[in-house]
Amino acid sequence: MIALTCIAFTAPVQAGGSAERGKAVIEQWCRTCHQRASDKPDPDMAPPYEKIVLRPGHTRAYFVQFLKEDHFPMTTYRLFDSEREDVVAYLMDLQKTELNKRGRK
Repeated sequence: MIALTCIAFTAPVQAGGSAERGKAVIEQWCRTCHQRASDKPDPDMAPPYEKIVLRPGHTRAYFVQFLKEDHFPMTTYRLFDSEREDVVAYLMDLQKTELNKRGRK
């Protein structure tokens, strides 16, 4: 299984990215391998982001660091700092939404 990740340069990510733009980046580059939560589970696909964001320890700082590193077998894509900010904003927004659905904050 080859999965995609959005990897970027090492400049720090500041809070304030656009979740809407981050979703567009993920749709363009990452959804090729990451299934959607609404899809029938497929063991050959990477997990949906709706599950990834709920894993223990997956904080803003975790995602910032994750997006700076290579993660075999995922294909590496280099993002501009602003795109990385946007992806983190999207993931944090998705995390909040998923936690609210489950009655957690």
